Amino acid sequence: MDKQPPQGAEDHTFHLSDRLDVPVLLRGGPERRPSRKQWEGAERPWPGVVGVPENGWYLATTTWRQIVKAATEVGRDIEPWLALTPNLAISELVSRISPLHAYLCLRKVEAAAPSAAGRRLFVNAVYRHGTERSAQSAFGYHFGMTMAQWICAGMMGLGPTQHIETGGPNGDPGFL
Repeated sequence: MDKQPPQGAEDHTFHLSDRLDVPVLLRGGPERRPSRKQWEGAERPWPGVVGVPENGWYLATTTWRQIVKAATEVGRDIEPWLALTPNLAISELVSRISPLHAYLCLRKVEAAAPSAAGRRLFVNAVYRHGTERSAQSAFGYHFGMTMAQWICAGMMGLGPTQHIETGGPNGDPGFL
């Protein structure tokens, strides 16, 4: 018998059916931060085409494995490190993936569409109650970059993301 966890319970089990839904907002420029009501209401399915769809809210169904893969690929290519210094590269991979496991959980939610998985990622109690603000900020940056990699490279086929700093050492503009 398949027992369902109580409503709101955190599900830390990532198994073969590791599908989850991610609300995605595409827009042409910076605007106000979307409200929780807006992202909870996303129900239009991801169009499933290569390239950038029109602006708007989408509900993209993906897997935990695809998000972990994006975390390993974001920023810089780790392949040369794997060949040259495998021990350091493995440590870097652990540092890219561990925060996801430490601070996120899957929760069942009402499926917004028939094709939706009915589960979404949320921050867990460790993040909310046991993590200092600077670590939360660092995780927010890391998770944001991971999700940018996932949507751009994984869902739209646009190639890897790179973070470009607006200023570098000694105020050097265009520091990459």
